[in-house]
Amino acid sequence: MNLLTVKNKIWGFIKSKNIFYALLLLIFFVLDSLHESYPDEFDNILGGWNILHGRLLYIGYFTHHGPFPYFLSAFIEIFSRVNFPKFRIIYALILTAFSLFSVWVIKKSVGKTKNITKFFYFIISLISTYYWFQMLLADTISAFLLIPVFGIVLFKEYKDEAFDLFSTLFCSILIFLTVLSSLTYIYVALIFYAFIFCKNFYIFRSFNFKKALIALGIFISPYLLFVLYLFGTHSFHDYYYDNFVFNESFYIYNYPRPSGSTHINPVRFAVVITHNFVSDFSTLLVQAKDFNFSYPMNITMALGDLTLLIFLLIKKKYKLSLTYFFLLVFSNARSNPLLSAETDYQSAVYIFISLFSIIFVLSQLIENINLNREGGYKFLYGLLFAPIALYSVFSLIFVSNKFFDRYYPKYMGTAPLIYNNPDVAPVLNQILKPTDYYWVGPFEFQNIWYLDTGTPVSKYQILNAGEMRSSDIKSSLISDFENNKPNIVWFDKNFYILGSTPIKDAPEFVDYLDKNYITLYTYRESKYKYISKIPTDRVDLETKLYIPKSNKTDIINRLLQANLIEKVSSK
Repeated sequence: MNLLTVKNKIWGFIKSKNIFYALLLLIFFVLDSLHESYPDEFDNILGGWNILHGRLLYIGYFTHHGPFPYFLSAFIEIFSRVNFPKFRIIYALILTAFSLFSVWVIKKSVGKTKNITKFFYFIISLISTYYWFQMLLADTISAFLLIPVFGIVLFKEYKDEAFDLFSTLFCSILIFLTVLSSLTYIYVALIFYAFIFCKNFYIFRSFNFKKALIALGIFISPYLLFVLYLFGTHSFHDYYYDNFVFNESFYIYNYPRPSGSTHINPVRFAVVITHNFVSDFSTLLVQAKDFNFSYPMNITMALGDLTLLIFLLIKKKYKLSLTYFFLLVFSNARSNPLLSAETDYQSAVYIFISLFSIIFVLSQLIENINLNREGGYKFLYGLLFAPIALYSVFSLIFVSNKFFDRYYPKYMGTAPLIYNNPDVAPVLNQILKPTDYYWVGPFEFQNIWYLDTGTPVSKYQILNAGEMRSSDIKSSLISDFENNKPNIVWFDKNFYILGSTPIKDAPEFVDYLDKNYITLYTYRESKYKYISKIPTDRVDLETKLYIPKSNKTDIINRLLQANLIEKVSSK
């Protein structure tokens, strides 16, 4: 393709109505980006920043999550640096570009799609602030990655089309990146792999071993490269422990097991997920008769899923209907279709699949109603169409109102946008020296990101509920403190996360700090004490700043020189 051809294609795109669609998506995604913040997103942002500074994941930065969100964050931070609004806006540009690219790829793979994919991404841009899809989180990234795969699978099987090399390769890359984003969706990935492999193996009622082997090679190759990367960076052991041993033994919370058990049977776990989904999904469908249009989203998605399943069975698409059912089941590995609500980013994959299915099935029902001008099928398709169309209208009204509810007060200045607004980091930046080691926790990703001096004392930058239960991690953290003795420790021992607090489940670490550090709240110097000059509702210097006993005079002098504390009578 020469430059003239490229120029003509670009100019043709600009002259077409596609440019207006692209601008609409861009505007909506950028507006979405200015809303809300969440600690898990700052985990990904901080991990990306560490990568840029040579601290590799797992071996140099503890995380029990997949690596892809961190590398994506690192790429964004090349341009945004330590600036949260810029980070979000650049991510919004990436989401826009990926959405447009997905529209093009699906069209290239399956032909005409009746603007189903275009309308889907418009809806996603509209509901992102409600469900928090605008955040760079493993679940939301997985949803964006998987929906083109789902679209290609759905269209190709519905049209009885074979998978070509391009479609197989494209789907394989996106599934691989999904697995590297979150192992939660390993079941979904296996379903897609099995379906695409079978499509390559059995083409139009004839076996094709060559295409099957090529597909298998395409599936496996990215994982081999990733394993080579882990061995090349000497991080394989840490990756295996953090993502498998730690998650299985200390973190996964929705797997029923006796007290003390640390093993998860993947087949039994699949049965548990299936049982929970069927129970919740059937309960949700019963509620459809109540016509609750005040909060219609969950019922709309469930009705859409059921409608598509029935429609596929009528069309005798048995393999596709079975595949679709299990995709719905395992997209809820750690979410709940019945209880999904505002800010529920963990339901992102299920929501994406359901919304795409609704748009698809409504389009197909309209087409089939028009084709069947009389007879039983016309009545049947109309019967399927009416309830889902009715609920879809009210859901569209609902999400549109929610979008404007989020945006309007921010536009009017009565609600805050996102800012560079860490609370602890600006204080610590005044007293930290470049040669100092520090630890800020137990869950302070944002503040660590904004620290512009010093060195983290340990790769364990947090102390969540799972880590508190791991004697290996607690002992490693204490060992890191012993080896490098941080001059500044910021720690909230009463921080509540996932049903636990450090003072309750990490007493060894709390006792170590109490033995080797002081706080301004308990420290007395003759008849004097030191009190904070900063409002405690913003930064509690007196109880959360831990000062090493061996170096207390130096640190207290730094605080005095920075005018952060003052010396008063203790009487």
